[in-house]
Amino acid sequence: MEKAESRSSQHNVEKGLFAATIGALLPLFFPPLGIAPLLAVRNMGGRKRFAFIGVVLLSVLVLMSMVGFEGAWLPFLCLFVLSGIYSEMIVSGHSVISAGTVAVSITTGTLAISLWGWLQVQGVGFMTWSQKYVEQVSVQMKLFAPEATLEATELLKMAPSGLIILMMVALWIGILFESRFRFWLGQKIVVRPALEAFQVPDFAVWLVIGSVAGAYISHEIVWLEVLCQNVFNVLAVVYFFQGLAVVANYFRVAQVGQLWQTLWYALLIFHMFMLVSVFGFADYWLDFRQRINKKKEVTSKL
Repeated sequence: MEKAESRSSQHNVEKGLFAATIGALLPLFFPPLGIAPLLAVRNMGGRKRFAFIGVVLLSVLVLMSMVGFEGAWLPFLCLFVLSGIYSEMIVSGHSVISAGTVAVSITTGTLAISLWGWLQVQGVGFMTWSQKYVEQVSVQMKLFAPEATLEATELLKMAPSGLIILMMVALWIGILFESRFRFWLGQKIVVRPALEAFQVPDFAVWLVIGSVAGAYISHEIVWLEVLCQNVFNVLAVVYFFQGLAVVANYFRVAQVGQLWQTLWYALLIFHMFMLVSVFGFADYWLDFRQRINKKKEVTSKL
């Protein structure tokens, strides 16, 4: 019996290490994809095992950075911190919105401090590196979207919100796909707070109104305009998530098939972003989910 338990425990460690390795390698190609396996490892193995595996992989990536793979450790560090803090807060009973806000805030700060420290070691100025990196992004954007008119200087101004949005999207993707990794790891699927219930706090409506006013009403305060534009960008994505939550609620009530759901989600995410954001913003006044559920109750009684 003890040998069987020991063998099972060792097998789980091996699977956990493999999943965490996937979480370390995926960010090198597309950062948001790496968090799902990390969330699964944290919820499977607990805090200590997650920390141990994370430190081991981070050390390996730091060594890789020293032999030519510069900065390989940075994406993994961000996702490691993001998944760890989010999981701790969810386990402690916090809501998705509060856990996500704290996790994204701390991870963004960790990224800024780590990047600054790494650049100091490299002997490169932060602004010099930022301008060079943003120029490269601008060139790549024009290759994929020749009609894009954003210049490097404009992209640099939007960099803070871009980093925060990247963290938000990574966490959102991770929450969606964590259960699939848990299933693959042979672990019991733990019911987590559903994204369908995602609800932006009421006061955020006034932040949207204020940020729109500060960003798009003509005035001479440049720093305020840049700040409001960044705040608006982040809030647009937050309300996009709320809009998707409304859509998910409708799909569940209407019993829409998985194939049609996939097609609709692809259409909404890649071609109707602003419409979904407006839909989520309007949910503050119209409360679509309550209306949908109420209609379902009335229909079921007939």
